[in-house]
Amino acid sequence: MVGRAVGAVCLPLFLASLAAACGDSESGPIGPCLERGMPVLPELDVGEPAGLQSLSDRDQELLAEADRRIAEIRQGDALIRVTDERGRPQPGAKVEVVQVRHAFPFGSAIALLPDRPDDDTYRAVFVELFNYATTENILKWVPMESVEGHIRYEPVDATLAWTESQGIELKGHTLVWGADPQGVPEWLKEKGSAEVREALRRRVLDTVGRYRGRIHIWDVVNEPIHARWFEEHTGPDYIEQAFRWARQADPEATLMINEYLMFRSREHGLAEAEAYKRLIQERLLDTGAPLDAIGVQGHGAQMPLSWVQEALDTLAELGLPVHITEFDSLPVRLSESGDVELQSPEDQADYYEAALRLFFAHPVVEAITVWGFKDGRHWIEGAGMFDENFEPKPAAHAIRSLLNDRWRTRASDTTDQDGAFAFRGFYGTYAVAVSSGSTQWHGEVTVARSAENHFDLAICE
Repeated sequence: MVGRAVGAVCLPLFLASLAAACGDSESGPIGPCLERGMPVLPELDVGEPAGLQSLSDRDQELLAEADRRIAEIRQGDALIRVTDERGRPQPGAKVEVVQVRHAFPFGSAIALLPDRPDDDTYRAVFVELFNYATTENILKWVPMESVEGHIRYEPVDATLAWTESQGIELKGHTLVWGADPQGVPEWLKEKGSAEVREALRRRVLDTVGRYRGRIHIWDVVNEPIHARWFEEHTGPDYIEQAFRWARQADPEATLMINEYLMFRSREHGLAEAEAYKRLIQERLLDTGAPLDAIGVQGHGAQMPLSWVQEALDTLAELGLPVHITEFDSLPVRLSESGDVELQSPEDQADYYEAALRLFFAHPVVEAITVWGFKDGRHWIEGAGMFDENFEPKPAAHAIRSLLNDRWRTRASDTTDQDGAFAFRGFYGTYAVAVSSGSTQWHGEVTVARSAENHFDLAICE
């Protein structure tokens, strides 16, 4: 339930009518009836914070500032008013709220392998940590249509069915990727420019159209600065056209562009960010193409946080939401002087935690995705947060501490004379427990950005 909208457990209509007819001067708005009993809460590993010993004093200052911004922009004030079934306030009731789901999309690349014996564990860890997923490889053109006209939808269908069953949003990655050979089918290379463009049009329309209303977010064009096969074979306007075809196939979808190398050495990263900003402005925004968000990959070595901040600030000038799309922490780090050093597991944890705090604090960032989380299913050996046996590394403990503890709200108090209980918490879904005497009830509310977040909940005997 968001604001005053009716939640999953509704007050029966006849009770609402009765209350309206028999109410008295002390009655107020009547919300949904709470259910008897205590809520079932997830059992979460809360990990432990990273030591952050590898960070500079400047980075520590940036994190302190980031935490202040997080408290300001990622949390909201909420008020729960407890009444009886006639709308009369219930003072002195004990209320506890426990956040059970984030509103902010925290995600990972996903690669389900049902034939592997560890797939159940993989899925369990995914559900514990993430509410958002990105297809890692199965939607790329080469694995999806290695033979012209023979399209392998089955892996996508299976992954989508599973994420839907878990309440996880799935992003489609990627429709167009001009990396040769990874993103360009061999059969396409035999065609002329007009035929390539037609195949591209069919690819975008058919894929987005098939999943319209189910996959709501798409990486439409991937790495256009560095992966230039389509530009070389169809011309530079293929980017604009791909977005127009995607919008035609699903007018409600969120359409994104995606690029890398912003988080490298300071000069290189800023130059890449400026080039990316220029491409977006000239080829999409100036042409009126339907771009909704900017994807920024985060592959790279550990580096000073000020470099990351500068790259994000550069892209923020475009006035569009930014998604961190493919973040990981490689087994090396860059010093302020540009020297490359091996990093320890503790250093890796420092960077995972520090970068996520910096991302979460930036007002234009609207999603964060790590590019895998387990060694053996990660594109770079040693970059996972878990080892090949799913034993957590220090980075996993740090991420759990953020997602399962420090960025989740739990609060309790007794209602005042108006039956009200106020709290401030991270945006998301909360289990609500109400106790009066020896009797307990439970319900659910969702604290949302730009909502009133006032909730009326009724104890219905």
